[in-house]
Amino acid sequence: DLNQMGVQSVLLSNDSESITGKTAGSIGIKIFHAACDTVKKLALLRDIRLHSDKDEHIMYVSAEPLEYHTEADVDVRVGASTDTEDVTMSNIGIFGLPLLIDTARYANEIVTQSMIALVTAKLLLIILSLFGLLTLWFVALLDISMGILAILNVTSIITVDIN
Repeated sequence: DLNQMGVQSVLLSNDSESITGKTAGSIGIKIFHAACDTVKKLALLRDIRLHSDKDEHIMYVSAEPLEYHTEADVDVRVGASTDTEDVTMSNIGIFGLPLLIDTARYANEIVTQSMIALVTAKLLLIILSLFGLLTLWFVALLDISMGILAILNVTSIITVDIN
């Protein structure tokens, strides 16, 4: 559930108030706006952007073809891909968002770990080589080895179990 993940969701729909309310309720979204055409959706996104904290990120998910980039940080298209969205999702649509968010958070964690390990190893190699404890060839070999280990660590993102 997106609410349990700390994600506040707002549903903007061109459907009627009753259909939008039922849809929002079924997926745990408390705030929704019904009968929104494209202009109204863009205006609501702009308003949400103006009233959100600078640390908050906005993702706009739409099944409609996006002929524009929105005020959101990420534009997501459900269905066929076009040139204007940042991410394309299959027809699992908004039900796949928790998995998408979990995967992105996991990827961020792994990349951060890899970068910290690489920077730490490089600093250690520089210090040891300054004192003449390592030869240049050994430093190069260790540096390349650390790079390969970091790449292998990052590729673990690909093997995330989605079940």
